[in-house]
Amino acid sequence: MEIFGRYQVLDHLATGGMAEIVRARPLSGTRRLVVLKRILPQFSGDLKFVSMFIDEARISIGLSHPHVVKLHDFGQVDGVYFMAMEYVDGTDLSALLQAHLVRGEPLPPIVAAAILRDVADGLAHAHTLTDERSRPLGIVHRDVSPQNILLSIAGAVKVTDFGIAAARNKLSRTSPGMVLGKAAYMAPEQAQGLPTDHRTDLWALGVVLWECLTGERLFWAESPVDTLERVLTVDVAPPSTHRPGIPLALDSLALALLSRDRAERPQRTEDVVRALDTVVANLARTSIHATNGSFTAADLSRFLHHVEWADETAPMRPAAPRPPVADAVEVTRKRVTALFDDDVLRDLMRRLREDSEPWILADIGDRALALGLDDVALSAWRTAAAGFASRGLLVQMMVAHHNVRQLVDDD
Repeated sequence: MEIFGRYQVLDHLATGGMAEIVRARPLSGTRRLVVLKRILPQFSGDLKFVSMFIDEARISIGLSHPHVVKLHDFGQVDGVYFMAMEYVDGTDLSALLQAHLVRGEPLPPIVAAAILRDVADGLAHAHTLTDERSRPLGIVHRDVSPQNILLSIAGAVKVTDFGIAAARNKLSRTSPGMVLGKAAYMAPEQAQGLPTDHRTDLWALGVVLWECLTGERLFWAESPVDTLERVLTVDVAPPSTHRPGIPLALDSLALALLSRDRAERPQRTEDVVRALDTVVANLARTSIHATNGSFTAADLSRFLHHVEWADETAPMRPAAPRPPVADAVEVTRKRVTALFDDDVLRDLMRRLREDSEPWILADIGDRALALGLDDVALSAWRTAAAGFASRGLLVQMMVAHHNVRQLVDDD
């Protein structure tokens, strides 16, 4: 395992143009997992990029909200700048939309409205943040898109990646006419290199809402240039023209958010939150996805666990419907404790009590099989497979599942 400063790197999640993302655990012994975002070594000497990276940390450290990914730590190790951020165990909205696209179905309106309500709530916090003198910081995300909306297995919704955000106190400045962001989600003023404000994020929120409701891409084209041209010129039809049955309130909100004249969009992000609150409350009265007339994080969690996830949808996603891994771990622990008196297994169980990692369960399965405890091995491997799947570790999941299949077939 790689040691990086105060952290033990567990696995690699993604690599971008100038930074990589890894999952890690603090060496201090805390069980809290984090995501490390590290500048790639070849860019550590690029002062402009380092300034942008520091700006992202400066913005993120002031954001403390249930619907914004939290920054835990920032610094450098051997000249490599890093941020340690909250680890969201689950998937992103892009993967969820892709899973539904494969099935030819858009998201249920109540699910789309509930997710976007929480996103708007997180953005409202950023948009209204002030400094110590109560002066607005003017934070604008500028990259609101399905990839930057994280969904945890427990049903939490969190906005991430303020890497190109605008703010009054940034060290680096965007040159006039410079265009930053994903073309398909840029507001017209952003696409033209004009000044941005919080209403720029509301346009992007409108694009995401439209796509969630219809299951189609709104402005996408073969090239970024063609996409930007569509952003500037294509007439936006109400979502209900693509999918009958969408509530009028969602139709109206989507079109309001997608007004090319930002003066005609909602002027306060909090107003969007309230509008979506009302939509969710009204839909929850009759929706099969709601419980007792309301739609909560638990209902979103239940929905995510019943999605038919395909291997190509995302590197991280919730496991298929099954008992929570923690519950299965406890069952496995009790069965193993009652069935063996082996020093190696005893040590593995001690480690499992300290940290319920699927890798330890896989080791328990291997050792139990060697001792002839087939039922214990099956239980451990099945639970390990569930744990690997919930973390998107498909190779490890397949290995554990193969062990289960082989043992079952032999019987």
